[in-house]
Amino acid sequence: ASGSMSYRPQDPRRLTKWEYACCLVASLSYLSSKQQDSPGLVTFTDGIQEFLAPRQGNRHLYALLARLAPVRPQGQTDLENVLKKVALRLRRRGIFILVSDCHGDTSAVLDGLRHLAARGHEVVVLHLLDHDEVAFPFHSLTSFRDLETGSEVMCDPLRQRREYTVRCAAFREAVREGAVGCGADCRFIDTSQPIELVLRDYLLYRRQRA
Repeated sequence: ASGSMSYRPQDPRRLTKWEYACCLVASLSYLSSKQQDSPGLVTFTDGIQEFLAPRQGNRHLYALLARLAPVRPQGQTDLENVLKKVALRLRRRGIFILVSDCHGDTSAVLDGLRHLAARGHEVVVLHLLDHDEVAFPFHSLTSFRDLETGSEVMCDPLRQRREYTVRCAAFREAVREGAVGCGADCRFIDTSQPIELVLRDYLLYRRQRA
């Protein structure tokens, strides 16, 4: 729930990364609850904001959704620190699904994932970026502001697009390779993709793999 998740896309019809993430989390929690599994919830910035331990039952599911609904993304993130703390608090082994844009120090993020995997959890990374972050659809001279630190930089998108897209692709690949190297399953998600298709394709993939 850090500030970068609140980026408002150029296309007003698209969800923000935070809204998209909430729909994913709510859907997965609902599906797991219906098959008698125990969903839990962790929301975080540079520390843990909400920690709802896994539990069964409709009352718990409604409590989880109620905790998720009022959250507004803000501040900075420290994924490594958060994941290490979560690894210590989760007593039972389970499936840990991280929904994040993974911005920050990639090596630190992966170190946090290793802690979870080392404790026997099955780790899934849903690497979520806004379509604008991937396609860079800007044309005129633009001032870009970091939603977590507030720092700004003036940029000519037409001149910088090639270098930006190369760096963005390298960032995505670093997250994917690092997550797989930790033993995690990693799926890249672009917010222009319909949520129901993302969920369907991933659940079919898991069933085929099983």
